[in-house]
Amino acid sequence: MKQHATKTARTGSGKMQWHPGERFGGIVGGPSWLAYGAIVLAWKGQLIASAVSAVSCLLVVALGCWLWTRRDRVAPSHAFACVLLTFSLVVPIVWFVCWDVPIAERVPSLQWVRGYRSVAACLLGPVILLCFFMRERFGVTK
Repeated sequence: MKQHATKTARTGSGKMQWHPGERFGGIVGGPSWLAYGAIVLAWKGQLIASAVSAVSCLLVVALGCWLWTRRDRVAPSHAFACVLLTFSLVVPIVWFVCWDVPIAERVPSLQWVRGYRSVAACLLGPVILLCFFMRERFGVTK
């Protein structure tokens, strides 16, 4: 049996739709700092923290790509919410493992990330999710 090569994307009920530029911009842009962090941590010799950051980045990107392949069955707002929820779960894990777990040799250049900056970084995903929810449900823009 032949299958159709093109998929008809499911139409969302609000402003958010399946557009490649928006989807892949968010999928690559959001976790890109995790990839950068993995490179920097590997350079500094923190291999476990680097691996956690890299795996987290790949998890978010893989989920986004998988949802893109299912765009004919998944609403665009639900797919974006799944990606943001996953991002919201992995960021605190990466932040804790990379910056707060005691390591044998502290990297002085990484000590600025303590305190309120840790909380701000962990709230990044939920705040973005709330903004998109407001935009999708209530038509709030800018």
